[in-house]
Amino acid sequence: MGEDNAETLEELQAKNEELREKLRAKVWTMALSTVAKMEKMAMEGATQTEKVTLPNRIAALERAIFGESASATDLEKMASLEQDYKELQDDYVVLSEEYQILKDRPPVVIQKEDDKSAFLEEQMRKMQEQYQAIQQKLNKLRVEHLELQTSHAQMEQEHQKIKDDAAQMEKLLNDKLGQLQKIHAKLAKELQQVRSEQLETTKKLAELKEDKSRLVKELRTQQETRTRRWSSCATTSRTSSAASTGSRRDHEQLQEKSDRFRSTMTEGWRSEPGTPKQRSEKNLLPPLTPTARGRSEEREMNSSQSEGKLPGLVDTKEARFPTSLLEPRGPLSVTHLKTRIMEIKGRVLYCNDKWQESSAPRRNTVSVYDVDADIW
Repeated sequence: MGEDNAETLEELQAKNEELREKLRAKVWTMALSTVAKMEKMAMEGATQTEKVTLPNRIAALERAIFGESASATDLEKMASLEQDYKELQDDYVVLSEEYQILKDRPPVVIQKEDDKSAFLEEQMRKMQEQYQAIQQKLNKLRVEHLELQTSHAQMEQEHQKIKDDAAQMEKLLNDKLGQLQKIHAKLAKELQQVRSEQLETTKKLAELKEDKSRLVKELRTQQETRTRRWSSCATTSRTSSAASTGSRRDHEQLQEKSDRFRSTMTEGWRSEPGTPKQRSEKNLLPPLTPTARGRSEEREMNSSQSEGKLPGLVDTKEARFPTSLLEPRGPLSVTHLKTRIMEIKGRVLYCNDKWQESSAPRRNTVSVYDVDADIW
């Protein structure tokens, strides 16, 4: 009986030792997973500054709790140890039930194992105290995390408000900038027009100055020429007036001589015996008088100008008739008249049909008629 109890106690101590090792590893794993979850929650929606500072703060917290920071292998183990944690929870429930059963049994006092059990109980108590301290620190971290989340939400609201104000201000500034750009483009265009007009005005002013100087020179030249012409005209006028006076005087003298000669010839013709017929047979013609002169080329020219012939009239022995502009060489024949009628109606083609169709095709078909055919 005593041997069975000793074996049972050894088995329980071995199981207790295994459970302590598993619990120690599990506490470490739980702490690491809690810290990782807190880091993941803190990183959601965090700014760049928070992303930089929070991992450092969590690493400092790990160093304060565990004496060292979690390595990459520990973080990788978290996923694999999660299933073990669930199994350990089930085992813990089973062991707690067995513990309740064994708790009511009378204790088996083994004198040799008292020191070892006291040492184990002391270690268990210390581990529980460490676990409680870790829980308290984790609770503090949760509170700080909530405070950080609250401040982060407030900062996000302020950031969104500032962003909206900045967007509104940017829109207003863009509108003003667009208006100023339009005004600038309009003013630049007007300035370009004014500059071009100024250049044109400068060119025109230079041309006008040149024209003015040229006109002034021409005016001076014309004035000098007019002065010379006036002086020459005055000289010519005086000379011509003197010549006219002399020629008038000579004409009067010649007129007196001509009158005396005509009166003498008329008196002599009248004093000739016989009738006018007899005097004409004797080749005695009356003297030339201004009213009894013969036809000369000058008189015929003057008479034709005075008659005032109409253009298009031809003098013939039979009659005077108007000449048609379409018949400059005389009256047309019937064939020519038919041709002219068809020309007026537009039924005659005087070009190549293929060339006309290729260059300027007709809208309506044109029939070609025989010119000599009877169209009446």
